[in-house]
Formats: sequence, structure tokens, C-alpha cells
Amino acid sequence: MATITVPDYSDRRFKKWAKVLTKVEPEAKNGYGFSGNFVEVGRMVDLPEGAVLLVYAETGSVANHRPKVTLYRVEEGELVEHASVWSWDWAFHVREKAIELLGQKPSVPEELRNAVEQLVGQYGRDAVEEALRSFPAGTQ
Repeated sequence: MATITVPDYSDRRFKKWAKVLTKVEPEAKNGYGFSGNFVEVGRMVDLPEGAVLLVYAETGSVANHRPKVTLYRVEEGELVEHASVWSWDWAFHVREKAIELLGQKPSVPEELRNAVEQLVGQYGRDAVEEALRSFPAGTQ
């Protein structure tokens, strides 16, 4: 367990929040696709080794502000930055890295799962696995 201070690089006029992530939806388009527990920005918290922290803070002028979103992971008792982006479309930019940091297995789209089940039913599991192994490396 590491005691860390949640980074606060925000402007008090705008939104700011932080979450200890537990899951990320692969199609996340905003903060609702990032599941986890909120922690208070600028405060000290105890986090386990490997915890992934997402910090969102809007900065800039009233007329021209935008969010800065940063992904951290607790490594050897310290917060290590793994991704940072300044964009209103931040979720598109950080979702894959967040999934990787969490060690989530990629979800299989239902359409693909159904197609594979149909092929297995028609040709058998061994034949489908052999066909997949025949693809060049890097396409799997």
C-alpha cells in the first residue's frame, strides 16, 4: 500500500475529479465508461501497488479552457505517469492505455463471438483453431 497525493493541476473555476479505475469499457466516449472509485483531487490516499488513477482537470481561460487527463499507475510506491492528453475527446485517447494498465482482457464483440460459434459448429473447434494459426503472425 502506498500513500500518495492525488495530483491537482486544475483551476478552481472548472471541473476536476479523479478515479481509481477498476474497469474501462472498450468503447468509452466519456468519463461514464471509466468505472472506479472517486478520490479527492489534491488529497492524500492509500492505494495498492498497481492501482490505476485517472485525473481529469479543466484548465485555461474562461473562454478557452479544455481538460487535461492523465493516467497514472502506482509502481514501487510511487505514482508513475503513463499517458496525458489535452482534449475534449480525452476518453478516445486514453481508453486503450487504461485497459492495458488494468490488465483487462479485450472484450469479444457479440457479432464475432456468434460467427466463431457458427464456424465451430460447422467445422469443429480443431479446424477453426488450425485455420486461425495459419494466419501470419501479427494478424492475430
